[in-house]
Amino acid sequence: ARESIELGQFDQAIELYRRHLAKYPDDWGVHSELGLVLSEVDRSQALEEFRRIPSDAEVYVDASRHIVSICLATERLDEAEKTLLILAEKSPADWWPQLTLAELYFRQGRPREALPHAERSTELNSELTAAYFITAEILDDLQRPGEMIAPLQKLIDIELENYAAHINLSYAY
Repeated sequence: ARESIELGQFDQAIELYRRHLAKYPDDWGVHSELGLVLSEVDRSQALEEFRRIPSDAEVYVDASRHIVSICLATERLDEAEKTLLILAEKSPADWWPQLTLAELYFRQGRPREALPHAERSTELNSELTAAYFITAEILDDLQRPGEMIAPLQKLIDIELENYAAHINLSYAY
């Protein structure tokens, strides 16, 4: 199947994965690989495949991330949120679900809910410029421009030539 993918023969790869799963239905790694291939050709089938993976499977976190990505791309925001909340609980030291929740809530106009997740993502990964920027954006939405200064300064410390951060910092002062 992997060889077929490398050759761009997705239909053949899907067929080979399905044959394997007919014999070994609990091969969660293959379910995940099939989900990845399907995400290129049929997102709804990819979601079905990723959803089959149980929470105790080694590939569950990666499969859940793919579910979130597909749900965000297809505007299934409720499912994205639900999956992110589960991921945040299952992997409390992982910055990705925290940052993605912050972005989702911010996008939905829910800055009060977004802020703790944005701040938590900066705690979990202090070099993550996107987390500092979204934190500042959320604080701006909450009409707290003075509090935007610290995350924007940290962002500039990490990425000196981030012009958006400089412009926002000028505004915050």
